[in-house]
Amino acid sequence: MYMRRIVIAALGAAVTLGSLPARAADEQTSVPERIKEAAREAGDALRRGADAVAQGVTQAWDKTEAYLSDDPVTYRQGAARTLQELGGELAQLRQQSAAVAPERAYYQTLLAALEQMRQYAVQQLAALSPETIHAGREGARRGLDNTMRYLEGHVDLARAELRDLVGTTSR
Repeated sequence: MYMRRIVIAALGAAVTLGSLPARAADEQTSVPERIKEAAREAGDALRRGADAVAQGVTQAWDKTEAYLSDDPVTYRQGAARTLQELGGELAQLRQQSAAVAPERAYYQTLLAALEQMRQYAVQQLAALSPETIHAGREGARRGLDNTMRYLEGHVDLARAELRDLVGTTSR
């Protein structure tokens, strides 16, 4: 929602700038130049939005207290929280990419695949018994830890690509 407002405001600014008569001091600046400048400003606003998502990133799973814990309750709550945060981040990336580069269907497919991976991790977590969690970082618990680590890495790559897309769409 926030990104959509930024895009609409930027496009509104571009239309307004393009329709205003040039002032005497700006007579050398053509309408296309002013529209390009408005587009650059819109791109900067979108880049700031992508950076805000990057700053809201969760702590790496393998650095959390839950990952290090053999207590089933602590582990389960921490893993569930991390998976929920990753789901929120994927939703933000989906929304921002739809505003920035709707023609890049492959990116939406990537985000859909990451959401499937997140759902798989949710299923892995649900299948873990307290005994398996308490036993340590082997077997099914290791499988979930690996899934979460890969998921975080792929979300990081998707976030970096969105920043690149924002950079290329504003030029």
